[in-house]
Amino acid sequence: MLKKFKSYGKELVKVLENKDALNEIISDEISKIEGYFRYYDSIQLLGGIGLYLIDNLSTLEKTFYAQMSGSHLALDEDAEVIAEYALNFGLSMPNEGLKKPTPEIINDLRESLRKLSKTYSLLDMPLENNAIQFIDWIIHSESIAVRGDGYSEHLHEVFKELFSPHSEFYKRKFPFI
Repeated sequence: MLKKFKSYGKELVKVLENKDALNEIISDEISKIEGYFRYYDSIQLLGGIGLYLIDNLSTLEKTFYAQMSGSHLALDEDAEVIAEYALNFGLSMPNEGLKKPTPEIINDLRESLRKLSKTYSLLDMPLENNAIQFIDWIIHSESIAVRGDGYSEHLHEVFKELFSPHSEFYKRKFPFI
């Protein structure tokens, strides 16, 4: 087992030493993701990613059912970051895509967003025993993974911007709102 980890570590160092390859992967994934949001309806893409997020949020009900059935509650820990990345892309450009995305397209978009997030997190990983490199990497990691106090307000504003054009529809169809 130790031999396997050493081999994995050596391969990881090779990947991390090639920053140009990491930057190329990031550039390719960004182009692919932008292409999806330009070609397909952004609202439907975001809706598909949002449904995935909802499926992967821990709730009291999910936890209860898992405990009652004796099973493990398997949730995608990256679902929230994937949704945030999708919102950043989808809301940064006009929604001019006319095509309806298939479930396969939404899954591929989700995996591209995951790959982008994971690859980006490797950029500043230290390759030597250097305290400054390590601190830079920790700062980088924290800045892309931790939300500040204003996060919930930001999310509320994003949802208001996303759904406010439909307010009258909601009031007509769901008068209890």
